[in-house]
Amino acid sequence: MSTRALVTVIVPTHDHDEPIGHAVRSILDQTVSDLQVVIIGAGASPGVRAAATRLCEEDSRVLWEDHPKTPRRGEILRDRVIRASESRFIAYNCDDDLWFPNHLETMIHVIGNHHFVHPLPILVDAEGHPFFMPSDLTRPDSVAWHLNETPRNTISLSGV
Repeated sequence: MSTRALVTVIVPTHDHDEPIGHAVRSILDQTVSDLQVVIIGAGASPGVRAAATRLCEEDSRVLWEDHPKTPRRGEILRDRVIRASESRFIAYNCDDDLWFPNHLETMIHVIGNHHFVHPLPILVDAEGHPFFMPSDLTRPDSVAWHLNETPRNTISLSGV
């Protein structure tokens, strides 16, 4: 697998057959359209296989890699995709997370000379109310939250 798109987006999956379609469509609907989505199944369920196949049929920018279950969470499979990519940027999204339409455009703008950037995550509670996690490490209150006596981390790979 080699892609020459501006952005390769990796979407690892195992058994989220219902949300993966929404997650991938939120990637495909970006303001940056020069992208390739690589769905990596590690011991994927039959439902995920069917959903991934459908997504590939709907859009040629989607690739599906079906692999047996690996130790841990399939990091070795992701590494293989990253090393094979010829894209200028590599992005990552979980199989049950959504992006705003300008997510990639914003991340490309922000990355500058950095090697890694991440968005400030917006989560939705059980009642449907959105809330932010304290992830902006330029803010002293966010740093204090992370350094609390109970170790915490809000820097997720999803959206990087």
